[in-house]
Amino acid sequence: TIVAIFALAFDSVDIDSDDFDDMRIGAAGTDLPAVKETFREQFEQKYTYPALEIAYLAIDKKFQSLHLGSALVEEIASMARNQRYAGCVFLTVRAWHTSNYSAVGFYEKNQFAKLSPVPQMDVWPMYKTIWPKE
Repeated sequence: TIVAIFALAFDSVDIDSDDFDDMRIGAAGTDLPAVKETFREQFEQKYTYPALEIAYLAIDKKFQSLHLGSALVEEIASMARNQRYAGCVFLTVRAWHTSNYSAVGFYEKNQFAKLSPVPQMDVWPMYKTIWPKE
């Protein structure tokens, strides 16, 4: 029995100074990346950052109340931190958001922040810091 499936893809995310300000004051829904203070200004002057996209994530309905999705998101974040092919700073997802179904709440519970104030078609672009500042 297959309980869950997911697919990943390398991605990039555009983060601007307003997004970093929101992270700093706790309004973003995700954490400020762990960057040495001596490099923070230079780091935040970039516009595009490497990311790992959760292209899809699905849990069998019979198993959806067991927090398997959250466990998979954390495992994916761990994989992104430990993989050797790209220095990913964020996870990204295009969360389904329709009148009948929305995955946005699930991703917000897992510390993803919205990348735009409104959804794009039937998805809401979101991101999560995988190297949070402690």
